[in-house]
Amino acid sequence: MTFDEILTQVVALLQREGHVTYRALKRRFGLDDEYLEDLRGEIIKAKRLAIDEGGEVLEAIRITNLW
Repeated sequence: MTFDEILTQVVALLQREGHVTYRALKRRFGLDDEYLEDLRGEIIKAKRLAIDEGGEVLEAIRITNLW
């Protein structure tokens, strides 16, 4: 799978489940530490879709309509 395909699947998982451990992501997608760090950067910093919880869990940010 490409980076974008994995990113899409991780975002869908976050939307569905609300949170996921980094260990589960590594196991589910066969990721090494560097690849996981790239995904974290994209999801947390670039897209701002989640936050890091204690360096162990990726927690989805819930956005509500303010209008």
